[in-house]
Amino acid sequence: MTAQQPRVLRSGWSALALVMTAGWLLAACGGSPGPSITLYNGQHEQTTESLVTAFEKATGITVNIRSDDEDTLADEIVSEGSRSPADVIYTENSPALEYLQSKGLLAAVEPSTLAATPSRYSSPQDDWVGVSARVSVLIYNPSLISESQLPTSILQLADPRYQGELALAPGETDFQPIVTSVARAYGAAAALTWLEGLRTNAGSHVYPDNETIAADVNRGEVAFGVVNQYYWYRLAAEIGSGNIHSAIAYFAAGDPFARRQDAGDFRDAPAPVPEAPTIFFGNLTGCFTAPNFSAAANRIILEARMEPTEKPLAFIDLSHGLKYDGNPAQYVLLTSYRMIVRNALNIVAFLWFTDLGQVGFIDRLTHGKPRFWRSVLKTLGIEPKYSLVIGRHNGSHFHTIASEADDRVKKVIYNFLLKQKSQPDS
Repeated sequence: MTAQQPRVLRSGWSALALVMTAGWLLAACGGSPGPSITLYNGQHEQTTESLVTAFEKATGITVNIRSDDEDTLADEIVSEGSRSPADVIYTENSPALEYLQSKGLLAAVEPSTLAATPSRYSSPQDDWVGVSARVSVLIYNPSLISESQLPTSILQLADPRYQGELALAPGETDFQPIVTSVARAYGAAAALTWLEGLRTNAGSHVYPDNETIAADVNRGEVAFGVVNQYYWYRLAAEIGSGNIHSAIAYFAAGDPFARRQDAGDFRDAPAPVPEAPTIFFGNLTGCFTAPNFSAAANRIILEARMEPTEKPLAFIDLSHGLKYDGNPAQYVLLTSYRMIVRNALNIVAFLWFTDLGQVGFIDRLTHGKPRFWRSVLKTLGIEPKYSLVIGRHNGSHFHTIASEADDRVKKVIYNFLLKQKSQPDS
């Protein structure tokens, strides 16, 4: 199954696939008392055992279960090829099935079986089927953080205000679809910046599994974490409702990930709203996004005299502490309509996105120099120093961001501008 994100993050589907092997669904030979199949199980063993018990009772078919991490099982099937003893593989998420699909190792699912699940929750190639749903949530301890203080979107998990309060289990297979969804919605660069923010906010609260997150949040050792909803209910069943000191919450309905997602749907994560492309800096110093602007940014926004429908989206302080008239000496202000900059010469200029031209990077150390110079610098172990060059539609130069900004900041601005160029009215 996959997962994407609601107020707490996404809902997803566990998925089942038939493996294309020589012994697929054949009765066992020799002294076996009846037909049997082998199930490679990447799901929770409790869940699988319950399903298998019911299946065996209904069909008389014996199920031999081999349980392991779904990625490990998928690798084994690839290594075993046509000799694999696996008849069926049951996973929590879709990437392992997509991997087997790419290797041609999955058999077609019977149309009658596919018909039991809406088509959007199964493979477009009809070689695996979604069988159970889940939703990722925020589990939190009300004595440490109120529900109103929780993140309302998946991207806010990287907000610096949550430093030391967030618990994560990045090694869980459930975490992979979350990262995949963010990367597909906002781009790889933004996803990496977001992950850096998560790592900073989690600090020492990085756990091996969701069970540990649920237990530690309930004990008050950390304020909140991201888990699938059933971990909280399981904890309540195990320790009793009287010992539950935590609660669960969902991401706001307006969050782009707050929708049901099936095992095959992870490829189609929702894109940012066209009229206001998302821009995200994580914990990068001096970078602010709406509505969490600094006091200095708010002053500059007011002085910008924006159009009635123009929205401020991001403010990047490039002054390194230098002030002019009480404001940052250098900055970039990105709105829904234009880019406003104040350079080192105290010149304020702006560029409407409808007039945006070429955007790209140059290496300041090699630009304009003979080609062999790159080899010289590489031999000396000198790393490139990139500048972001922004041009107008008519080919003229608008602005260059050089050493005043971290390369990561430049990449975020670059990706944002590329999205603006792709808008129909740009």
